[in-house]
Amino acid sequence: MNLSSNDEIMNEMLGEFGVEYNAPCYISINDFSGFLASNKNGRPGYAAYTDNGELLLIQDNLMGRRQIILTGETVTSVESRKMLLLPQQYIQIKGIQDGKKYFYKIYLPLKDTRKFPFQAENSDSLLRFITGLRS
Repeated sequence: MNLSSNDEIMNEMLGEFGVEYNAPCYISINDFSGFLASNKNGRPGYAAYTDNGELLLIQDNLMGRRQIILTGETVTSVESRKMLLLPQQYIQIKGIQDGKKYFYKIYLPLKDTRKFPFQAENSDSLLRFITGLRS
């Protein structure tokens, strides 16, 4: 399965969570939670947040689309920094959920594109939300 990349499909997939969400963004996400984790396993995805304090993530992987919901109660650390020479933000999120540790690396583009016309505006809002998860 390949994750199609445009604003309409992103909103449709995030709508499958069944909750209202804010600041939908296209991302690249890498799950380092498993034993065979590697930097080569980065996958396209989408992210947004809810008014209830949940971070919604969608990741395309070899087994299909995966929906992830994170809350401030499960997050133990968040690190964020701007990438040198690239208009994107690098974010690491670590935590414990259902007794298992998780570790995600997210690359968040910071500029608008034709397929994602509100990416810059939404990425600022999403970044403020994510960095506030562990404040």
